[in-house]
Amino acid sequence: MVRLRLKALRCGAWFSILNGDERRYVELVIRVVDGVRSPLVVKLLAPLIRRLLDAMVGIEALEGEVANRMKRVGRSLARKISLIALAWGNKSAVRWVDEPGFIQYLTIIDMNLPPMFKV
Repeated sequence: MVRLRLKALRCGAWFSILNGDERRYVELVIRVVDGVRSPLVVKLLAPLIRRLLDAMVGIEALEGEVANRMKRVGRSLARKISLIALAWGNKSAVRWVDEPGFIQYLTIIDMNLPPMFKV
């Protein structure tokens, strides 16, 4: 909730999407509870969170560009490279597919490649 509020403030959705009472309610929930367990509170918060996420272009705004691309691009690149390394006889390459550091490295490399070099 804290991250959502911070991202919404940064992109301007906090004040444009929520009215004063809704903002105060979300801030109160953030201050009072660590995690929302009450079904009633979840029912009241869900539409507010959905409106904020829609205004911030979905969940990608919370994750960030690198984390989002790690799921979409990095994991498939790691799988391809792992298969090539396995074919060459590198038995430890099986673990590369699940290695977050390797996936992040490949994602950042891919993000910085010119379009003509992308696979």
